[in-house]
Amino acid sequence: MKLTFLGQSGFVLAAERTIVIDPFLGDLEDPAERAQHPRLFAPPLSGSDLANIDLVLVSHHHGDHCHIRSLVEIARQNPECVFVTTKSSAEMLTAAGFPMDRVTVPEFPGQVASLHIPVWVVPAAHYDFSHRADTVFDYFGFVVKTGSGAVYFAGDTIPYVGQAGMIRRMEVDLAILPVNGRDRHRDEQGIIGNMDATEAAKVARESGVRCVLPCHFGMFASNTVDPNVVDRILADECGSIERWMPVVGSTFHYSTNRWNLVS
Repeated sequence: MKLTFLGQSGFVLAAERTIVIDPFLGDLEDPAERAQHPRLFAPPLSGSDLANIDLVLVSHHHGDHCHIRSLVEIARQNPECVFVTTKSSAEMLTAAGFPMDRVTVPEFPGQVASLHIPVWVVPAAHYDFSHRADTVFDYFGFVVKTGSGAVYFAGDTIPYVGQAGMIRRMEVDLAILPVNGRDRHRDEQGIIGNMDATEAAKVARESGVRCVLPCHFGMFASNTVDPNVVDRILADECGSIERWMPVVGSTFHYSTNRWNLVS
């Protein structure tokens, strides 16, 4: 199993099939958001560079996760690729003229039965499980099971009751967790936060994972955390759990419960 970091919460997971998660490969598409939150680094590639993709997972509708241009480019380059999104993300794609016959919108957590890839939708609490009255879950996490192990992609979330137990029951090997945290200053700017590094370490310990990978930092000056601080906290609080501090564009190989740098 190989995992390439695209920045923010974006990854390419290559195992028996190739899966892209939350590709944010451009600037924020809303002009006001783009002016307020400029990227701190250029994308490592474009959606058109991603070929032979089987599945794209979109955790929620925020512009650094559901990036319409990236998704359109991936769809054009990969005509057989399937997309799994939340209801709000699907509405954004519909408005953009996206081919919606290729989009699956699960209503509740559980295995996505329509896929030929073992993928489960799990809850994510971006403060709440949903921001709308007509659906109970509109923020997703995902568990992907491969021949090399199971990966939990938390999406944007704070810790919630039952989260660690769910991860443990699903026998997850690697947990990808946001670590940018939350505070009143960001709340006042309308920036919905996530768990911080200390909370991520606690989730990793209680869930029994072998590896933890932090994400959701370094993209915007207005919503980040020092990676050296994150690494120190995880080193101090994760015990024997292996950790990888991802660098944009780097690829790691997971084998026999350990990560090895490929490039």
